[in-house]
Amino acid sequence: MGGNQIIKLLRYILSLGFLLILILPGYVFFQNRGGFEFLAGADFKTAARLVFPIFGLYAFTLLWTQLLIGPNAILFRKVQPKITIFHHRQGIFIFLLVLTHPTLILIAFGLYQYLGYKFLPKPLVLYAFLGTVALGFLTVTAVTAILSRLSFLKYKWRMFHFLNYVVFTLAWIHSWNLGSDIKSSNLKYLWIFFAVTALISAFLRFRRTGIKIVFSSLRGQK
Repeated sequence: MGGNQIIKLLRYILSLGFLLILILPGYVFFQNRGGFEFLAGADFKTAARLVFPIFGLYAFTLLWTQLLIGPNAILFRKVQPKITIFHHRQGIFIFLLVLTHPTLILIAFGLYQYLGYKFLPKPLVLYAFLGTVALGFLTVTAVTAILSRLSFLKYKWRMFHFLNYVVFTLAWIHSWNLGSDIKSSNLKYLWIFFAVTALISAFLRFRRTGIKIVFSSLRGQK
């Protein structure tokens, strides 16, 4: 098997794997609710309360892909040269999904209930707060990425993107403890897979960064 054939095979495997992972949250969400019938006759406010979890599920799933693709873009580009373009466009889509998730909660429960997390039992309020913090950090990384061409951010915006590891950690804790679809289905194994692979990716990223810093220091001493 030649080099081009191996690359095509890897591209096929990665695309198929991504597609399967992308289908799973939606499949489990609607299976747990008996299809689309749970939305029958629901007004807008009720529909918002019923569907907001799926936006959270997909926001986190795609956030995981960002965390894998970004630090390992050099490797992924060998299989799919346009992966960086996909990565950047996907980042904007993730941000919109993340914003939609709390917006639907706000619509469903109202401002008073939303601001104090009064729609949740008290033991779960902390996990909702962590989700809000994650949204704040994600907003910072999204804004700095959009404005990365400005002179004062040209060489610094990537530093802000290390916050994505914090965002992922907070969002994982948030979804693991609040996501009823995760605890009640096999999605919990997918979330464990997300955590393990993200941890490995982060370890490799910081290891490479550490090696670069060491070499830079050695060059500076010569």
